[in-house]
Amino acid sequence: MQEVTTYADGVEGIAKKYAPRVFALLRTVRKRLENEGFEVSGLDYMCGDDYRWSLLVQRPGAPEDLNDNIDLSVRLDESLAYDGTEDGINWSLDVVHGSGLIVGGVTPYNYTPKVWVEWRSVPKVEERWLQLANATLDAMLADDIREWFENHPRKGG
Repeated sequence: MQEVTTYADGVEGIAKKYAPRVFALLRTVRKRLENEGFEVSGLDYMCGDDYRWSLLVQRPGAPEDLNDNIDLSVRLDESLAYDGTEDGINWSLDVVHGSGLIVGGVTPYNYTPKVWVEWRSVPKVEERWLQLANATLDAMLADDIREWFENHPRKGG
């Protein structure tokens, strides 16, 4: 196997390697949310400025409205995009309403000196992935999303 020498190639390799595990995590989250009565659509992967996998959670009992859904995304964060350095990567779970309001989320060690793990370190990348995956599975996402919808009535009925 050819050694990865650039940061961009390394991050892309991490995204490709972990994509099946991100999809598996989101399928588990999707099943849990559906068991709690939510309609969930999509299981999408997007890459452009970042690497992101996402689901859309619809407000229970309401007609489909992209501006009133909750976007639940797992993101591979790059230090280059946030700090302008090639120090490393991190994983994030974002829970955002269609209006752009943040409902919740998890980013291990965010706003600390430990936020980035060395992208070339397979064990450190794996440890950070497990921190995010375990935090996501432990989260009370259905309760948090239901509470958010209850506290933010749908505009227009």
